[in-house]
Amino acid sequence: MISISQPFFLNSVSLLSANWFPESERTKATGLSINSQFFGIAIGMFLTPILVIAFNLEVMLFIYGLYGLIIGIVFVFFARDLPPTPASFRVKKEEAPLKGGLKLLILNKQFGIVSVIFFVGLGAFNMITTYIELIVAPRGLTAIEVGNLGGLLILGGIIGATVMSVLADKLRKRALLIKISSLIAVASFFLLSFANTQILLYITGFLLGFGLLSVGPVLLEYTVDVTDPVPEASSNGILMVIGSISGILFIFGFEGLTTPSGDYLPALIVLSILSLVSFLLSLFLKDVKYSK
Repeated sequence: MISISQPFFLNSVSLLSANWFPESERTKATGLSINSQFFGIAIGMFLTPILVIAFNLEVMLFIYGLYGLIIGIVFVFFARDLPPTPASFRVKKEEAPLKGGLKLLILNKQFGIVSVIFFVGLGAFNMITTYIELIVAPRGLTAIEVGNLGGLLILGGIIGATVMSVLADKLRKRALLIKISSLIAVASFFLLSFANTQILLYITGFLLGFGLLSVGPVLLEYTVDVTDPVPEASSNGILMVIGSISGILFIFGFEGLTTPSGDYLPALIVLSILSLVSFLLSLFLKDVKYSK
């Protein structure tokens, strides 16, 4: 049931931004929505073990369920689909469903490139966060230091998403920012492959989070622009499906891809190469003209 409900939230991020915010603020709004997910992950990583130790697994789940129920009730009573006055020139496309939207997405070369970038980026993030302790254990990090590294990864993503979102709305160069984020991710993966000191791993973790996660809101809003007139929820929904599939494939596909001693160096090298391919593809992205 949680999995069924998740797409309704994830796919609505750019739709909410388009309905409630003007063109000059859309990416910042999307960035804040994405950051709320990062904060949730960070809080969950910190709070869950404390609740389980203090109480038990059932009480922890009950607390999260109760929180979700309260927020759900608040949303039902106070949330609105549209503001009293339209925030931008965009017409809500869901009121007039577009025929052949999926075909338009498939034939859109820019969307194809974005899909590959999203596939690699989200899959790599899921793989790294799943196996992070196994990846850095041969480098001598303790459990606490691994937790710090995970925190720095999320922190880099939060800061990166905020910075890139603001720059995207200010400079109106989303394609350029996607290329910059992709390049940072490539460098971070290669550094992570060979980093063997605590400080270097911390720095690399922060940069990796910045590179991988900062591109999220920019990619979502760029997709809305290059796939117009396909509805925002449709184009972003396809990206989320692609990201979910890649997460499964990467987690299971990279399991055990190690050296005989258990080092995940081969997996990290493959991720580095895939991220390099994504960066090279991003060079073909072109900025679209913004309407006034």
